[in-house]
Amino acid sequence: MNLEDLAALSGFALALTCGPGPNNAMLSASGANYGWRLSVPHAMGVAVGFPVLIVAVAMGLERALGAFPRNFGGSQLDRFRHDPVVRMAHR
Repeated sequence: MNLEDLAALSGFALALTCGPGPNNAMLSASGANYGWRLSVPHAMGVAVGFPVLIVAVAMGLERALGAFPRNFGGSQLDRFRHDPVVRMAHR
C-alpha cells in the first residue's frame, strides 16, 4: 500500500469515525445508561476495531481467506449469492 492510498484510507476512517452512525449511537446510549467511566472500554473498542476492520479489508483479507476454501468455507458472499433479498438489494 503506497502513501497516497494510506492517506486516503486514513481520511475515510477518520470521517466515518467522527460522523453519525451506529457505533456513535451505541456509545451515546452506553454513556447515558452506564456513565462515562464504564463506557470508555466500549469507546476504545470502537476506536481500535473499526480501523482494524478497514485495514484488514483493504489488505485483501477476503482474498487471503479465499485461498484456503477448505479451512474457511470460501467467500462469505458465495453463501448469499442466490438469496433473493441480496439480489434485490443489488438492483
